[in-house]
Amino acid sequence: MSINGRSGLNSGICILPFTLTIAFGSGLTGGLTARGRIPPIVVLLVATTLQVLGIGLLYSVPVNAHLPARIYGYQILAGLGTGLSLTTLLNIVPFLVEGSALAVALGGVTQLRILGGAVGVSIATNLLNNTARTILATQLPLDSITRILHDLSSVTTLPSADQAIVRAAFAEGYHKQLAMMLGFCAAEIIALVLMWEWPMRRLA
Repeated sequence: MSINGRSGLNSGICILPFTLTIAFGSGLTGGLTARGRIPPIVVLLVATTLQVLGIGLLYSVPVNAHLPARIYGYQILAGLGTGLSLTTLLNIVPFLVEGSALAVALGGVTQLRILGGAVGVSIATNLLNNTARTILATQLPLDSITRILHDLSSVTTLPSADQAIVRAAFAEGYHKQLAMMLGFCAAEIIALVLMWEWPMRRLA
């Protein structure tokens, strides 16, 4: 919205490839791992690879007023990887703990997932706001910066030259957010190495 001047609805439509493939990947997981077809660790490895590839390619796209069509393909890669990993982690819990501890284990996984999401959103939001504030501090009055950070739609009230400055500042912030996400995705590889076992466990 802040970079391309799109409405909230149009911006939401632009990320549909990502959100829809998350749902598709989540539904696909059951069929892949059911009856011991594919070891869950393999599904997680593929999911992590897709996430790193998708986010990395999104990070490589220059941020400007024109969005190239290829970003929708990159969103599909990242969304499919996210969906595959979301459900797989829940599916393997019953095979790792005793029945008496199953409720606690599932609750712990869910709680940690929500906590991780909250921490991630907090980091990303602060990264964006601090980056934009730092860049704009030398370009615009303080009251204008405060108003923009409080209500992004107020950008339209600025002169066109100042609007371009604001869009460039937020573009840099979004780019840093993608770098942060890429780092978290890469950290999943370390987690997979720690989870690796031989022979590979199957859900059967």
